Amino acid sequence: MARLHLNPSQQAVVQERAPRIVVMAGAGTGKTATTVHHVASLIRDGVCRSQVLMITFTRKAANEMQRRVNRLVDDIPLRKNEGEMTVGTYHAVGIQLLREDPKGFGFSNRTFSIIDDSESLALWKSAYKECGITNGD
Repeated sequence: MARLHLNPSQQAVVQERAPRIVVMAGAGTGKTATTVHHVASLIRDGVCRSQVLMITFTRKAANEMQRRVNRLVDDIPLRKNEGEMTVGTYHAVGIQLLREDPKGFGFSNRTFSIIDDSESLALWKSAYKECGITNGD
């Protein structure tokens, strides 16, 4: 297992076992390294990979975090019926949750669409027009 040398503040985060942790740090301070070591530490302490949710802003960052955690715990075999970690972007994880439990979010089924800004604007303009509302355009 490849481990980085973590400073005392980072080591404190890795060892923390509170249900939620907020880490505020600037660019280049090792937030990702600290996070992946924390998750690897949890898995080493017996947390099932399928209980881990890691969310970030880009697919590239999500893939990198997952790769780094997996590298840190590659010597720990998956338990019987243990799933993988859920690692992704805010949008991807949100969509996954909506598709898994649409009723829990107020949808009647899994058939919904996600639209982009231009589609959203066109729908709003159409709704304004249908309601007789002028928006100054």
